[in-house]
Amino acid sequence: MRKAELLVLMVSLQAALACDSSETASPATACTPYETQACLGVGACRGGQLCLSDGSGWTACDCGSIAASDGPTALACGAEQKVSTLACDDNVSIRQAGSKYWINDNVWGRTTGDTDSMQCIWLGCESADVIAWGTSWSWKGSRSSVKAYPSIIFGWSWGLKIQDTGLPVALYANHSLTTGWRFTVRPSGEEPFRMNVSYDLWLHVISTPDASNVGDNVPTDEVMVWLYRTDDVTPLGGPVVSGIPLAGTTWDLWEGQANPWMTHSFVRTELVTNTELDLRELLGYLVSERGLDGRKFLTSIQAGSEVFVGSGQLDTSAYYVRVQ
Repeated sequence: MRKAELLVLMVSLQAALACDSSETASPATACTPYETQACLGVGACRGGQLCLSDGSGWTACDCGSIAASDGPTALACGAEQKVSTLACDDNVSIRQAGSKYWINDNVWGRTTGDTDSMQCIWLGCESADVIAWGTSWSWKGSRSSVKAYPSIIFGWSWGLKIQDTGLPVALYANHSLTTGWRFTVRPSGEEPFRMNVSYDLWLHVISTPDASNVGDNVPTDEVMVWLYRTDDVTPLGGPVVSGIPLAGTTWDLWEGQANPWMTHSFVRTELVTNTELDLRELLGYLVSERGLDGRKFLTSIQAGSEVFVGSGQLDTSAYYVRVQ
């Protein structure tokens, strides 16, 4: 991203963080893309909102709380905490001190010479092991290729490591891997919009892989769990089993070789933007029904959006992973 654009974003962020109780939401109908501002939400709660990537208007005022009917996960971000860190550089990572999560602006699919596309990540607030975060993007180019996977990382990821997460664990140990995720997808602009929202799990034959990407440090398997997708997006490979009853719903399983590892993709048959599930059930299915070696280690649990093309954003109001 150009330095001038980043400066504008950081100035906007500082203005939003410096607000006090006298501020009220602005009725503006146009704004600077990715600018933040304080606002008043339902019940006069104090929250924050973000300018859409095309500058056409603001997101709904988000006070950062989850209603009791949406499950036991709860996280409240005050207006001053709505965006605590913003980054728009390629492959930059951000983390709150003491957190067990990284947020990674992973643009692994950017083509050489593409200077028009952009992507940002931000950190909201964190309480215990529940975190709020988000990403926005505007990607040009081919409709068929993945450009990026802006994501939150728990465990290993080619050099990004945090101690005391509970990972790695051997599959045969049958640990509970509970996770919750509440998010909102907001496309913007009139261009094609293609993406999915998914977990991305990585398996190794050794428990402590390093960042060298050599030998046993290379993953052997990737397990994706798709919760949401645009209509014309499908996983790598092809469908192998349909209507699998797991974790309180049904899934279609796709498999394909993403050299050098095998990718197994569970696609939820009913798409959701709010879920709580135990990933152990899906991994257990691969061991018992698809011949996956139970001696392998789960080294990483990631969650984010595979972005193909278009402009939009993914706002996560609450996310957690727990290994027991």
